[in-house]
Amino acid sequence: MVVQLIEPIVPILTLREYIVAGMQVQVGCMGGCGHRHKIDFQKLMDIYGPDMDAVEALRAGTRCRHCGAGTMFVTYPYTG
Repeated sequence: MVVQLIEPIVPILTLREYIVAGMQVQVGCMGGCGHRHKIDFQKLMDIYGPDMDAVEALRAGTRCRHCGAGTMFVTYPYTG
């Protein structure tokens, strides 16, 4: 019997890691207008730095461009 070692799954945490991994994230407004847009991680990295936690950067800087609501939902579209 041959045992194959599997590398552990390493979570993607920082803005730099999201960019390197090619992650795509969309946010949508929960304030009533339903607007959605794709997150520009390069822009967030320019503002907060490459080692900023990606989730914290989304929380800090996400607001609806159309109605100004601060309540947003996040989706990670399947790109495979």
